[in-house]
Amino acid sequence: MKKNFLLACLISAVFAAPAGAWELWDQFKATNLTPEGRVVDYSEAKLITTSEGQSYGMFFALVANDKKAFDEMFAWTEKNLGENQPAWLWGIPDGKPNGTGKILDTNNATDSDMWIAYCLIEAARIWNDPSYLPKADGYLAKLKELVRDVPTVGKIILPGRVGFEEKGVIPKLLSAAHPAPLCRLRSVLAPGAGRFHQRHGALLSERCGAGLG
Repeated sequence: MKKNFLLACLISAVFAAPAGAWELWDQFKATNLTPEGRVVDYSEAKLITTSEGQSYGMFFALVANDKKAFDEMFAWTEKNLGENQPAWLWGIPDGKPNGTGKILDTNNATDSDMWIAYCLIEAARIWNDPSYLPKADGYLAKLKELVRDVPTVGKIILPGRVGFEEKGVIPKLLSAAHPAPLCRLRSVLAPGAGRFHQRHGALLSERCGAGLG
């Protein structure tokens, strides 16, 4: 999948670039990030934006210590996709760069919601700005609503609020490989959901407790 390939390339670049320089991030911003904070997928005719794209962008802005870009992407997400549990797909139906965009699918994407929650918690820590934490709590509360206890499986988090459950029965499960930070977050949201990393930042644990208790 194109998103995963881009994510892998950017992650590898984090460790390859010297401190204070990240050419690939600068290229990505120049090519795919609008001044308003929208991450655009130009390979799609409707010039789409996904909540995953926004969340990945926020993560890499965090890594790059680019608070301005981080804040712009989060503000765009909240304004155009919704707060706490954003719609996963937005686009411009006529495909014109100056056309009017709208939400194309109101369902959420749990993986991106987890990324955003994690990024907000880390932003509060890295930039010593506690104003991010109430926003993180909102995401955590919504994520907790998607936790289910499946017989013979254990606790899982639905991939989205729509389409994965019928009258309390979960007819299908999707497997997904999450990086360590999201595994730790998921282990707090759904204890016993599998083998996850045990090392967990104190602030992450505290915020999950505050947001879900």
